[in-house]
Amino acid sequence: MVNRTFLESKTLFAVVCFMILMQAPTVLAHEKGRDVIKFGVFPYKSPKTIVKLFGPITKKIEQALGVKVQLVTAPDFSTYIDRARQGDYDLAFPCVACFFQIQDVGYSVIAKGNPSFYGGTIVRNDSGIDSLDQLKGKKIAAIGKHSYAGHLFLLEQLLVSGIDPKQDVQFQFLGKVDTVIFGVANKKYDAGTLRIDAIESPSFKEVRLNLPRFNGHF
Repeated sequence: MVNRTFLESKTLFAVVCFMILMQAPTVLAHEKGRDVIKFGVFPYKSPKTIVKLFGPITKKIEQALGVKVQLVTAPDFSTYIDRARQGDYDLAFPCVACFFQIQDVGYSVIAKGNPSFYGGTIVRNDSGIDSLDQLKGKKIAAIGKHSYAGHLFLLEQLLVSGIDPKQDVQFQFLGKVDTVIFGVANKKYDAGTLRIDAIESPSFKEVRLNLPRFNGHF
């Protein structure tokens, strides 16, 4: 049964939307010889969930602009970045880390928000891990190198605890919250880093009910 996470660290998340080349989407679409705006959403959840969450937003953008908006995503972080850098997305909802990798090709911020959340590291209750120093020598599932809640916050905590993140632990970057949670739950990884509110999602109800609890924070 999954309940909570540990090693919490508050971090700031900017929900950022980009518009390429700072042009109005309607103008951009016509310049590309089509009447469709591609809205690229970062693959932080499954395609089915992304459609469910962003479908209504896509419709509202269509109504506001009077132009067809096509909701698209990518199979993983790298593909999303590659497609964005190639100009495949007229409008994008990326992860924070993505901004720094695609900004130089012509994307600019048109909307952002700053809700705070907590990054945390999860372990199984039967792992025997209940302190930071016990992560030494362990395999840790993470979202990505540039993910604040899914990697970066833990680096500082490890260093403070005298653990070298490059030599004393083995990070595996999986790209998706789902993969991190199920990877830890199925004992493929000793621990995993992510937003702590992620495990409260209905998508992980079965994990919370049928698997040993994750340790509480410390």
